[in-house]
Amino acid sequence: MKMRKALPDQPFTVVVAYEEYDSGLRALELYHRILAHWAEAVDFRLIIWKFEPLGIPSLLAKATDDAIHADLILVSLSGNHALPSEAAAWISGWRDKTVRGPALALLLDAQYHAKLHAREILAFLRAVAHHSGLPFFSSSESTLDRTHFQSVSFSSHTELLHAALHPAEYQDHWGLNE
Repeated sequence: MKMRKALPDQPFTVVVAYEEYDSGLRALELYHRILAHWAEAVDFRLIIWKFEPLGIPSLLAKATDDAIHADLILVSLSGNHALPSEAAAWISGWRDKTVRGPALALLLDAQYHAKLHAREILAFLRAVAHHSGLPFFSSSESTLDRTHFQSVSFSSHTELLHAALHPAEYQDHWGLNE
C-alpha cells in the first residue's frame, strides 16, 4: 500500500483516538511535538475522537471515515486494561479499508508498558498495521521497524515521528527555566 504525501492543497490529517482524559492529553502533546519538528510547510488537520461515543453507530461511521482518509492514526490508551470494545469496533471498520495508507501510532502510559494489557494492545495494533501494510510506531518501543515503510514520501518523516514519540532520546532538557 502506497503512502500519500501531503500535498500543498491537502492537509496532513492526524486522527487521534483516545481512551480517557490523560491519554487524550498525551496524544495532544505528541501532536504538538510533531508540529514543532515538522520541517516542511504543510497544513495540518487534527481530528479527535474519544472511544466511548463510538458506541453510537453514526459517530462510529464518521470516525471510521476519518481514519480511512487520515495520514496518521494515533491511538492513545493507558494500557492498564483491555482495549475498549468501541476501539476494537472502530479499528475493525477501517483496518481493511484504508485508502491513503496512513501510518499507525500507539501511545501508551509509560507506567503500564510492561503490563499484560499494554502488551496485548501493542501486539494487536502491530498485527493490524502489518496486515494492512501500514508503518507502525509505538511509544513503548525504542526502535522502529522500518520494513513496514513502503514509500519514500512518508519514510523521510520516520525520524520525526520517532523523535516525537521518544523525545528523551533526542533532547536532554525540556528548555524550561534553563
